[in-house]
Amino acid sequence: MVRHPSFSPDAAPIDEPDQFMYVKQTSTAERDAMIANFKKILADFDTDGDGRLSRGEAPIRLKAQFDRYDGFISLDDAEGWDLA
Repeated sequence: MVRHPSFSPDAAPIDEPDQFMYVKQTSTAERDAMIANFKKILADFDTDGDGRLSRGEAPIRLKAQFDRYDGFISLDDAEGWDLA
């Protein structure tokens, strides 16, 4: 993503590949709560114990997320979710 440091169209662009990188690298209360919630869901619904959820194991509200993944959602996937 390229953005300009000011509202002036003549300003030199700043190369910022991932505008959410700071949020992803910084622990926040909201992010910690989201990860803790997914860990609880994983513990409650991972019936085969493989450390990831399949569409068949997932609660209804989480099933919509499966279109973005390879058929499973793991803790690593959840830790990569944007908060926005």
